[in-house]
Amino acid sequence: MSQNLQRKIQKLTLIEDWYENRIGVTRYLEYIFSNAMGVSNIFTSIYVAIRNNPQNASQEAQETFTYYNVGFSDSDIAAYFNTRYGANYLYYNYNDSSDLAALTTKLSSIYNANKYKYMKLIEIMGYKYNPLYNVDGIELYGNAESLGDSSSTRQPSGKIKTTTGTEENNVIKETTSTNYVNPYDDTAAATRIESQNKNSPITSIQEFTDNYQEKSEMQHKPAMNYKYDSESGKWIEDQPFVVAAADNAFGVEYKGAERYYAEKRIRQGNIGVTKSQELVSAQRDVVKFNILEEFFRDIEYDLIVGIY
Repeated sequence: MSQNLQRKIQKLTLIEDWYENRIGVTRYLEYIFSNAMGVSNIFTSIYVAIRNNPQNASQEAQETFTYYNVGFSDSDIAAYFNTRYGANYLYYNYNDSSDLAALTTKLSSIYNANKYKYMKLIEIMGYKYNPLYNVDGIELYGNAESLGDSSSTRQPSGKIKTTTGTEENNVIKETTSTNYVNPYDDTAAATRIESQNKNSPITSIQEFTDNYQEKSEMQHKPAMNYKYDSESGKWIEDQPFVVAAADNAFGVEYKGAERYYAEKRIRQGNIGVTKSQELVSAQRDVVKFNILEEFFRDIEYDLIVGIY
């Protein structure tokens, strides 16, 4: 027997002793797990969705879930590890500080090397789903139309400048009127011209200033729901219809007087009872999974000395 193997055999320490004995107030087994995984122990917070079983027929139509934390603290991990492997041994002695450091380093290397695997397994544990939805599902279809009236608003801004002047080159011309003093309107018989008046027509000229603008806006007015009031003999505005979020393909509650088309299809048991039982059986296998068992198997292969 080699000296190295002999030395390891002499250091064999029962895992149960690692759990029972303490360094200060902390168990040695908890100490090495805590230091190996650090403050970011990924097993601490594992939230899973648990379906709330309906208590009556009205609750059955709406599935609800509650999230629970099924994670493990360092002390939880140490306690479960002792439960599973307490009768086995480690090649290290907790009374030897160098052994304590070496075991912590090796445990940390196993944890970090498999950290991605553990995190993805935890992710899968957090999925929220109904295992029967492969054969029992609801399909929602929705189409909303925006109807109603549109109005245009003209909004001029700025100023219009008004000036006056003589129309010279347009239809209106300058005219002259002559007044004669005689009993006849006959220029040949006139004895004397009393007066002459020249008429210069004045017109208004409008010019737009540089800051003058005209703005037009289109405004949509949605169609309203109305009901006939027999007392007043008039149509009055009614309450808008409401589509619940659970029945809406858009996933939100819909209120309004616009046109809305919705279709809801429910498929149930189209594969059959036998297939449903198979799906439930498969789900049982899923929930039997234990994330710590996966972690412990990785440790067992490299560090634990089994008793056969």
